[in-house]
Amino acid sequence: MRTGEQLDRALVALAGGNRRMILELVRDRPDFLGAMAGRLGVSSRAVSQDLSLFHDLEYEDQLEGLATRYDPHLLAAARLDPGSAVLDVGCGSGVSTRAAAGMVTAGHVLGVDVSAAAVRRARERSRAERLPNASFERADAAVHPFPAGSFDAVISRFGAMYFSHPVPAFANLLRALRPGGRLALVAWRELARNEWMTAVREPLAAGRTLPERAPGTPGAFGLADEAVVRRVLAEAGFAGVALTEVREPIRLGADADGAYALVSTQKLARDLLDGLDVAARRSVLADLRAVVEAHVMPDGVQFGSACWVITAHRPVGSIDP
Repeated sequence: MRTGEQLDRALVALAGGNRRMILELVRDRPDFLGAMAGRLGVSSRAVSQDLSLFHDLEYEDQLEGLATRYDPHLLAAARLDPGSAVLDVGCGSGVSTRAAAGMVTAGHVLGVDVSAAAVRRARERSRAERLPNASFERADAAVHPFPAGSFDAVISRFGAMYFSHPVPAFANLLRALRPGGRLALVAWRELARNEWMTAVREPLAAGRTLPERAPGTPGAFGLADEAVVRRVLAEAGFAGVALTEVREPIRLGADADGAYALVSTQKLARDLLDGLDVAARRSVLADLRAVVEAHVMPDGVQFGSACWVITAHRPVGSIDP
């Protein structure tokens, strides 16, 4: 089928809410993203940003369930009381916010995220689960003027690794905590310890040497380096900093088809497939599919992973930074 005809069909599919068709066309056709941008009269970057949103919406349930085995570790580390006031940083669609709200039945949990779409979805899910003590705001936790000393605990489920300027960002969170209030985070350890990422990257690299971010650089592994974490939190004013490694399997899907669809259409895959011709793409994607199929287990498609559970507290008697 010609590109023009595929574009027409894709736009009809998009109008009907068929995001998966768009994602798979961009994955399989080297020219499709640029052609779509041209048809819509926008930049390729703008289309790529929208594709990331499409991906997150299309695979929302899989993404939510990907790292659920770490949730009990986060909540245990937070040491929440029934009446606690809790701030959830980078809440996404509200998995950890809702879990915390179920524990602080006489308290309240505020989830914040920079994504308006994520916040809308979090509100929908919270209403569906009838959690009146959970609320959500679109806000950048790094700079948002939270009322000083208004929270007993700050938690984050893989959301605190992306701060561009981590020391002032964590100082802002410290200010939001009452003296003695607790910080509890779950963050990925370094790339080499996370099979779910290295195994996917290897076939997509197609023999290329991929750059790795420097320790402390914003991104999925922004809090992977223990020395960086301790320095950042200390400079932000936190005390009692502790990091505990936890290893749990990551579940990418119930079966090979679902897991392959998730990983082959994500931004990482789009970026690494960019520049490859059709034949090279097919070879790389076949290799990726083989990796996924090799990790099928009775409980779904699973890979090894490793995280830090990071805890600290605001010193009693401290003044606002």
